[in-house]
Amino acid sequence: MALDRANLLALMNQTAKADPASPVAYSFGGKNLSYEDLNDTVRNEFKELVGTPQLYRENKNEFFSLIEQSITEVLPKKVVE
Repeated sequence: MALDRANLLALMNQTAKADPASPVAYSFGGKNLSYEDLNDTVRNEFKELVGTPQLYRENKNEFFSLIEQSITEVLPKKVVE
């Protein structure tokens, strides 16, 4: 993975909280990125983590742990809204 676990989780949370319809730039790692850039980066990181059957077998617990942590932080706020 190009990003370490903490940075990937931060990127996932930033992407989940971002509004895809908004034309603003989001800041991550000192760079201004569009929503599409954030989303593409998360997808590419996932491909590196679980992009093949072998990688999936090796990293599936890490993959689902990241998703669970991101959902735990973002979902309650979205449900309240």
